[in-house]
Amino acid sequence: MGEYAVLEGAPAVLVNTKPRFCFKIRKGKNLNGHFHPDSPAGQWLEQHPQIKYSITSYDPHSSQGGFGFSSAQFCLVYFLSKMLDEGRVLKEGQIPEINLLQMWKDYRSLNFNGPPPSGADALSQWVGKVCLFYPEPFNISALDWPFKDLNFFLIRTGVELNTWEHLKEIKSRGFSELTDIVKRAILNVKSKDAKGFVLALNEYSICLEKKSLVHNNTSLLLNKIKKIKSVIAAKGCGAMGAEVVALFFHPKDQREIESALIGYSIIAHREDLTCGVNIHKSKDYE
Repeated sequence: MGEYAVLEGAPAVLVNTKPRFCFKIRKGKNLNGHFHPDSPAGQWLEQHPQIKYSITSYDPHSSQGGFGFSSAQFCLVYFLSKMLDEGRVLKEGQIPEINLLQMWKDYRSLNFNGPPPSGADALSQWVGKVCLFYPEPFNISALDWPFKDLNFFLIRTGVELNTWEHLKEIKSRGFSELTDIVKRAILNVKSKDAKGFVLALNEYSICLEKKSLVHNNTSLLLNKIKKIKSVIAAKGCGAMGAEVVALFFHPKDQREIESALIGYSIIAHREDLTCGVNIHKSKDYE
């Protein structure tokens, strides 16, 4: 919640869940990661020809979009460029260090032919868990899920929308109202106030609808989901909420929710929260 608001300097709150994106890196000249040349990763590779690795990508979502694969690709190639520039060598179990503020600035300096994406999802993947992202002044932190009596499902809508293409068409729509809501939501996260957080979620979702920032298919899906008695909040996530919907409920109602969602693709829930970027050195790594 808050990626549109970040475009005007507001904070955001994001969650990071399994299944994870994985990349296998070997020395070599064949970059077979299939990075779109206009994507953040593709642009960074073009600017940094010193990255000469063979990259094999694993996307558990089978390129259906919505869970930050392009941002994960950027995290990878950005780290590789910094590792090479600084002469660093990967070590077993190493948690890579990176200047996150510089990474965010570099990401947003790429050529998007319009407003740059928030970049919050890229940095959120780097730190993991529940990420609180503040662009001004810059700060980023990772927390465990704070609400004992609140669970969520992330479901795929089946729609694909390219974020940077979408932002070419968008103009500022007065995001101050969104900013006020997400700031309250972050206070609720910090104080572990689940009721306040749910109110903020629903208010944010309604505000996105009013500003025509919700895909038509997502609006129809949200209307269906909100008719499920035990759903207490729901909103689309990412650009136009097009690809992913988050719905929230009390843990005691999980079986009822699962039965009501038969036919939908449930991707993750709160037990799937995962840590940030990590590196494992395999036997065939060079």
